[in-house]
Amino acid sequence: MGLLPSVPKTVPESSGRDCFGRNVAFAWGGYMVNVISGFLVPRLISDQLGQVALGVWDFAWSFVSYFGLVQLGMGGSISRYVANFRAKNDTDGLNRSVSTIALFQRSVGWLALVLAAVSACWILPVFEERLGDQLESARWVILILGTQISIMISLSVYGAVIVGCHRWDLHNTISAVSYGFMALGMTTILMLGGGLELLAFVHCVIMVGAELVRRQLVKRVCPELVVRFRIATWSTFVEQSRYSIKSLVPSIANLLSNQALSLLIVAFLGPASLAIFSRSRGLMTTLRTLSAKFGMIVVPIASEFHAQRNREGLRDALLTTPAIISSLVLPILFAIGVFGDQLMKLWMGQAYVQPGLIAVMTVGIYATLVQEPVWSLLSGMNCHGRIAIAKLIAACISAILLAIGLWGFRWGLLGAASCFVLPQMVVDGFITPWYACHVVGVSKLDYLWRTFVRPILCITPFGASLAIGAILNGNHPLLALSTIGGGSLLCFLAYLKWLVPHSTRNILVDFLIRIIAKKSMGV
Repeated sequence: MGLLPSVPKTVPESSGRDCFGRNVAFAWGGYMVNVISGFLVPRLISDQLGQVALGVWDFAWSFVSYFGLVQLGMGGSISRYVANFRAKNDTDGLNRSVSTIALFQRSVGWLALVLAAVSACWILPVFEERLGDQLESARWVILILGTQISIMISLSVYGAVIVGCHRWDLHNTISAVSYGFMALGMTTILMLGGGLELLAFVHCVIMVGAELVRRQLVKRVCPELVVRFRIATWSTFVEQSRYSIKSLVPSIANLLSNQALSLLIVAFLGPASLAIFSRSRGLMTTLRTLSAKFGMIVVPIASEFHAQRNREGLRDALLTTPAIISSLVLPILFAIGVFGDQLMKLWMGQAYVQPGLIAVMTVGIYATLVQEPVWSLLSGMNCHGRIAIAKLIAACISAILLAIGLWGFRWGLLGAASCFVLPQMVVDGFITPWYACHVVGVSKLDYLWRTFVRPILCITPFGASLAIGAILNGNHPLLALSTIGGGSLLCFLAYLKWLVPHSTRNILVDFLIRIIAKKSMGV
């Protein structure tokens, strides 16, 4: 059973079913440029400006992340509605939908700018005791990054149209180029002795420039689109806001469980502790973003299937996409969980190593990574409201537990990490898959076997070899290396046997046979 089965011939040529693999490759490839800069820039900030300055940079981003809430999730609805209207060949609906959201985004973009000014001038001084002589720097960083977010909100509708047309190749090529320029620019600033303010300015200019490029490309990708504010309608806004608010709720939940956590750590433990925590969380965020980018490609595809009443396509996607993510992330999570402290020491230095912190976070994030495409599929069907509420409740519980632990019991970073991961494990490990299977009409046992049980069984030899290798690493490095290599080989064979589709396995086997035959003949 394939991921994207045949659908009626009424699907337009821009349908995402024929370019799914290409879109995933561009989504992940483009983001890897950002991952590289994400490893490079924090280390440079720490080396050039100090650990406290890095904590202030993280703190400022935690602050301005709240400004994005003024969108009410409306920007995210565009890709879903663009795909839906194009599947129906409804050009009038397409233009009306995009124009309505473009007008709304332009208005709330100004609101975000006002919030940035208010936060920098009147709210930030509340943290003066913890920020110390970094207060003025933090004020300018928040103003500049707030301006960036304001402009990007106003322009974000164009990138969403490109995504709705399944042109992830263009969308992510722009992202990759902008990430590369941003890493180069920020590295140059740091090496020349610049501060956080200049870093924020470079970040702002490059990211806004990327959105302007997307605005120009929309004319090529979706030539039938005409954006005119006069054709915007209140009824369209109300209809799409009902969808968007359900998508907004998880964003609020994410802010509560991530950014509120950052603010509490600064308030109780200081910016240096936030710098330590943010680096470990950053590793998890990288994996989650890769999973989310995979999932976002599913949204317009699920919207097309839903519009065409293609239930078989929806069931196939639900059984396949989370299983793919589960199989891909499990080896990475095992490796990070076992060798995470050594990786952190190599990346940022001993001062950023908190024993056990990365291991706790890897266990907690597994279910969340797996459920990203499930959430996207439900979003494409406009059936994500109940899960959104569950995510919000879990985030509230997380924030409450954290506040009680830091204030009443003087918990450290391990306690903070536990509060961060446990509630989301419950939602993403149990509630989300059960509800998705119920909505789409998939056997829960079949889903459990494909998504969790089979990948975990296949990865067990690899996980065991990593653990044994870590124990032997100090006294017997060669034996440790051979143990890890043997476990990796067993894992590869198990994946090839149980997880790789039969057609793909035959192609791989034929390819290997041809290579061996050429070698044996001396070619």
